[in-house]
Amino acid sequence: MKPLILLAAIVFLSCNKHTQTTEPAFKTLSQDTVIALLIEMHLLEASSLQVALTDSLVGPKAYQGYLEIFSKYNTTKDEFEKAIDYFSHNQPQMEAIMQAVVDSLTLRNTGR
Repeated sequence: MKPLILLAAIVFLSCNKHTQTTEPAFKTLSQDTVIALLIEMHLLEASSLQVALTDSLVGPKAYQGYLEIFSKYNTTKDEFEKAIDYFSHNQPQMEAIMQAVVDSLTLRNTGR
């Protein structure tokens, strides 16, 4: 009976550790950095859309814009995608990120 209780305790404690861990196993971008990146990406896409009416080279220009944004925040496309994947598995945190992006873009838009 004691081995069964010990086994149950080990399983319970090991499950408990996993639910308490909120940090990713890899280094990810901070929530604030992800917010800033998403804001700049939305602004880039909006400006690229305006250019699309007169310029057929939107794709390469937008791509270069993304590279410049990643460089500005000292990150890469791969790190950004990993951060988005990480935050997307934590719904409340991802909702907070997206709300911050929307709020910032709304403020910028109403400030015109």
